Amino acid sequence: VLFVFVVMMLNQGQRSAAHEAAWLPARGWILPSVLAAILLSLLLIGMYSDQPLQPYGVHGVAVKDVGIALFGPYVLVVELSSFLLLSGLIGAFHIARKMPSHMSSNELEEVDHG
Repeated sequence: VLFVFVVMMLNQGQRSAAHEAAWLPARGWILPSVLAAILLSLLLIGMYSDQPLQPYGVHGVAVKDVGIALFGPYVLVVELSSFLLLSGLIGAFHIARKMPSHMSSNELEEVDHG
């Protein structure tokens, strides 16, 4: 949810979309597509096989137990990680804010290319 919120908040418009399209060409999707197909086939084989997927004697953990553990002895770690995520959100918003409109296009390109 936090990731979607940050993406919506940092909407950069058409210029950003053009930069992102240039970063990842179509041929860059070949390897991820092959890996996704392999994972999907393994998932389907596991779902329809006669052998159990979970070894005997291993039990899952309930969501309630995870919540009790996170807000029990690990409450300080959870709070520190929430502050870290919040500071990252504020930093991303600060870095990605729009440039002033009084800058020329040449100055904007210099800022983009470092």
